[in-house]
Amino acid sequence: MSQESRPNCEGTKVHSLCGGTILSSDIALRGMINLEKEMAKKAAKDWERQHEVTRYLNNAYAPLRNVLCDPEHLSEMEQGHRSHQDRFRSHKMHSPVRPKEQTRIFLGSLGARVPPPYDYEWTYRDPDPGDVGVGANGTTGELGFNIDSFGQDDYNSSGGTAVGIYFRPVTETGRLAIWSDPSFFESWYDYAYFSSSHSDGFIGLYVGSYDDNGQFTGAVVNQQQTLWNDDSHLGSSGNHEDTNSGYSLSANCWVDSGHQYIIWVWAGGRAAADQVFGGASAGSALTVTVPSITWELT
Repeated sequence: MSQESRPNCEGTKVHSLCGGTILSSDIALRGMINLEKEMAKKAAKDWERQHEVTRYLNNAYAPLRNVLCDPEHLSEMEQGHRSHQDRFRSHKMHSPVRPKEQTRIFLGSLGARVPPPYDYEWTYRDPDPGDVGVGANGTTGELGFNIDSFGQDDYNSSGGTAVGIYFRPVTETGRLAIWSDPSFFESWYDYAYFSSSHSDGFIGLYVGSYDDNGQFTGAVVNQQQTLWNDDSHLGSSGNHEDTNSGYSLSANCWVDSGHQYIIWVWAGGRAAADQVFGGASAGSALTVTVPSITWELT
């Protein structure tokens, strides 16, 4: 597994509302280790379930396949499925163009809209290095991942990426509302012929809590909104591409002045292919632009 991050040297205009010194990049990443472990555990559990499905299909359909399908016909079908992975690899990832947003501080209740540059970046891949492309750019607010089995047997990889900002409440306790409306472009496929393949992707908000010493104390928000989640065993899902110019994310949580927080917009996905005979392949790709992260303390 890998992790990367860097703080924005420019900072943001709203740090003065939070008080104290902004957390370092190293401290921010220590808090993401628990999230990485959760992602790896879930991927391993899903992979084992996929293995079970493949074993069942092998036992159930192998005799039927041998009777009904001649080798030439099987080869033609598998070649047709492989055209989906070729299309997936030839696509050009892009996010819809968004107008640049400006920093804004709210009166009345305390709040701020924070556009790029952001304070933190984070990327994760499992396995590391694996055939997983991940990236996060706090300066531009762009992030994304690209996972492709390339027709490999026994393939299971996942990735995650995020940009984030620092926050510390000036009140003893309060209710924190967070929202963002990132744009994205998604592309994915999966096919399996008497085998098993899987593709998924998500986007969401994540808020990590730290004490005064910079020790991670837990996640107060861990949101994952599914964008796609698909499995194939005896056919193909086809190639799927979709664009969203403003996907609404929102969350609420309780905060207190004894803790400091990092608010992330994050995304992740997984692609897996398990083939014993036949063919299987899968791909998951997502590019995201985060125009702003907004918080309001009441």
